[in-house]
Amino acid sequence: FLIRRQHLLTTTRLEGEEALDRILDQLRGYAATATFWEQELLPRRVQGYRSGWLDEAFLSGDWLWRAARHGREEPFVAIVPRDFQGTWPELPEPETLSADQQKVLELLATRGASFAVDLAVRSGLDPFLVRRGLIALLKQGLVTNDRFDPLRPGAFEMLDALAGATGSRHGRSRSPRSRA
Repeated sequence: FLIRRQHLLTTTRLEGEEALDRILDQLRGYAATATFWEQELLPRRVQGYRSGWLDEAFLSGDWLWRAARHGREEPFVAIVPRDFQGTWPELPEPETLSADQQKVLELLATRGASFAVDLAVRSGLDPFLVRRGLIALLKQGLVTNDRFDPLRPGAFEMLDALAGATGSRHGRSRSPRSRA
């Protein structure tokens, strides 16, 4: 019965993007790593699952996620409806926030959802430091996003690679070269 109800049998798997809402509703509040969500939980229940469908579900405004590391390398992620009235599990005492992380968190608290670039402009911080701060805050369960990309494997390493490609290193920017 449980395997059928969870759509884990080939004959009970759901199909297509519209099935994702139904599965997310069934799994609401369940916490697992982003990798497990996208490689096991969703593909085993939704035939032809595509990661873009999950991003669309968050962009629609119907769903949100919260991640917390709890001493693990990869954070656990819970997905709930936007109007979730329940309580989140108590998080352990947050790690001490750096001044940059505190500034980003305060901006989010006062201004609401913002793009990293806008946070950088408003805070006066280098965009690289803002993104690093957001990652640290995400891992502590203090912030979320309307996309699942920041949680996907390799997302944190991609940030470091982008910082190197754009010339930003640990808060310092290279001077742009003039064209002669």
